[in-house]
Amino acid sequence: KSAIESANNIAIICHKNPDGDALGASTALNAALKQWQKKNTLFCITPAPEYFNWLPKLNELQIDEATIKNNHFDVIIVLDSGSLPYAGIDKLIKSLDYRFTLINIDHHNSNTLYGDLNYVNKNSSSTCEIIYELLRHWKVHMNKDMATCLLNGIMTDTGMLTNPATSDNALKIASDLMNFGANIYKISQYKIGRASS
Repeated sequence: KSAIESANNIAIICHKNPDGDALGASTALNAALKQWQKKNTLFCITPAPEYFNWLPKLNELQIDEATIKNNHFDVIIVLDSGSLPYAGIDKLIKSLDYRFTLINIDHHNSNTLYGDLNYVNKNSSSTCEIIYELLRHWKVHMNKDMATCLLNGIMTDTGMLTNPATSDNALKIASDLMNFGANIYKISQYKIGRASS
């Protein structure tokens, strides 16, 4: 939180060929930082699948590498990626000729702890579960769009709350997000099998 608060310009990056968890966590965090009036850019090195076009704030996703190369970011946050190569940005990050703080937020067992700051909870169902807990701890106002983005990621990574990643905490958070107005009907319209990873 201190790194984010002291930053003037922030990049939020999700992994290449992004799934519902990566996109949900990224778009929710993007909205949260806007509440803090923090300039931030949402980036992925590949386009999002068309079946996620309904996701709130997804229209802000940038895919041109120049977006990263031609800006000066104080903080770069990489979400839902076990490594920089998995995110598809290892060469891009190495090409930057300025100092920045790299924050790694993820839930995968394979995470290599590549960040300057690492928040990796391997017991979480999804990165969206982690982002939810962070935003609640930071007392960010949760609106229905943010709730929809986060529930989308939890539903994706748990196979609609049916696979072994479905913990009691994931169920509780899913319930909380419904209470915040998450649009579970919209989430259920696409085929989870295509979107999960």
